[in-house]
Amino acid sequence: EEGYDVEIWAKDIPGKVSGVASYWEPFASVPDSEKRDQKWGRQTYSKLEDQTRDGAPGLAVFPGLSMFSGEIDPPDWAHYVPSYRHLSTNGQLVEASKGKGINIPSHAKSGYALDYPTFDMPKYLPHLMAEFTGKGGRILNRTVSEGLVEALENADTVINCTGLASRDLVFDKHVQAMRGQLVEVTRPAGVDMVVIDDEHPDGMRNVMTHGDHIMLGGTAERSADETPDEEVSRKILARCTDLVPALAKCRVIKSHVGLRPYRSTGIRLEAENSGISRSDGKGDKRIIHCYGHGGSGVTFSWGCAENVAALVK
Repeated sequence: EEGYDVEIWAKDIPGKVSGVASYWEPFASVPDSEKRDQKWGRQTYSKLEDQTRDGAPGLAVFPGLSMFSGEIDPPDWAHYVPSYRHLSTNGQLVEASKGKGINIPSHAKSGYALDYPTFDMPKYLPHLMAEFTGKGGRILNRTVSEGLVEALENADTVINCTGLASRDLVFDKHVQAMRGQLVEVTRPAGVDMVVIDDEHPDGMRNVMTHGDHIMLGGTAERSADETPDEEVSRKILARCTDLVPALAKCRVIKSHVGLRPYRSTGIRLEAENSGISRSDGKGDKRIIHCYGHGGSGVTFSWGCAENVAALVK
């Protein structure tokens, strides 16, 4: 949209990691030392509101409830989410869930309610790809070499958004896989919320509603194993059904595993001089890094894209 000639190089089209993203909220990413994540989150949330109004495929907004085992302060992003409502007691959580078919556990002492954008990625990602190619972008099915050498031979600016692969491609040992397992189920009548209980003693309980199905989660563990564990799926389903009893009527569609690209020192979004001269003599070619988002990839996506575009300009 800024008028540049752009190619996307990718080994997997669409990417495997992006196939299981589910809802907007900062999660499992190290806070940015310069607080840029505040801007990234705000810009993304605003963009998603616009896209929802425009009917973007795979994108929907559902009312939601998050709960915690202790008293919490409003998160840093609360001020830019118009629907945010703080719930400081178990009683307020119970009141907010009234008529929604949610069992608020006794360990929940506080939380918040808001409208959650949710992503059905098998629909949303092809929509973005069609937007990209429709504006003249090209998507090439190819691998990328260590040090991004081959990419730098083909362009004056290379944007490195390779996620977990940055560990090997640009030798960043701060990057590591954070495994997440989800269970996709049919959506029973009456289930129309996002419900998050990450602090349940038996494990995370995430009920993430989409158009015709629900994603149930989940896990967050340091592992690169992409094979679903059916016993883990069974426990996820049991925990989530205890939270939302209507899920007893659902049918399991599939178990999913995604590897979040976690970076222990925070998201890397910066320009780097490659030391390779441009053919037109106007300085050196540049690499713009944008990776290490952990579980906040879709949450910061549009804001990070704006930041990258500004660096390119």
